Amino acid sequence: MENLVLPPYLERLHAALMVVDGAPVEYDGHTLIVSTALSKAGIEHERVMGSVSNQYGTFVIAPHQWIKIGGYILDYRLRMWVRILSGEIHVSGAPHGIFINNDAHGYQYTATKVLAPADLSMQVLNFMTDGFAGKLVIPERETEVACDG
Repeated sequence: MENLVLPPYLERLHAALMVVDGAPVEYDGHTLIVSTALSKAGIEHERVMGSVSNQYGTFVIAPHQWIKIGGYILDYRLRMWVRILSGEIHVSGAPHGIFINNDAHGYQYTATKVLAPADLSMQVLNFMTDGFAGKLVIPERETEVACDG
């Protein structure tokens, strides 16, 4: 997977999201944490449901959920499922974090539904994440995120 230089805000957001990367939740729980935090911070985003497949047609996960901000995908749970379904050898090539949806990373995201942004209480999120959600602090957004990808 090629390295993408993210806009400064997304670099800060990625660093903030790494705090909850170890939360004991799957793709749906993780998108609930992130979407709720983004909603409370006033950051426009989409919570997306769909499928992810690799370029060889040997891996498909459906359903799967991720977050979109502008043309960027935020997915911190695909690697977990690649490890479970395809083995450790394929994990390093799977996208993780914030990236542009294109075939350069070898996985294709296909949206089937845009879900409403989440807005759960911090008490509920902390309960379902063993306290991880309370550690997430979304950085202030200074400029718009643009992407041609």
